[in-house]
Amino acid sequence: MAGPENRRQAPWPQILFCLYAPLKAWKNSGMISRKMLKVIRRDRPSSIYELAKLLKRDVKNTFSDIHFLEQIGLIELKKTKEGRERSTPVVNYEKILLEIPV
Repeated sequence: MAGPENRRQAPWPQILFCLYAPLKAWKNSGMISRKMLKVIRRDRPSSIYELAKLLKRDVKNTFSDIHFLEQIGLIELKKTKEGRERSTPVVNYEKILLEIPV
């Protein structure tokens, strides 16, 4: 059995869930989260408000989901100040690979 010192470094950024709770929370909201990630990547909304409109969802709920996805490292929020301050959601990857050792 190979130990951590024998593992190859992945050629992409990795997010490690150290606790089961964040992974479970993301899985439970997975349908919304996956759609949200796709829309952010494809349509590149300039704000959370614009994202909510694209998803046809309530802004407050979209805001909560976006901050959860940011906390677990699946998106990045870029702050911009063009007149009014905006938080632009950004997805910097094409797919998510889930590896669960048993």
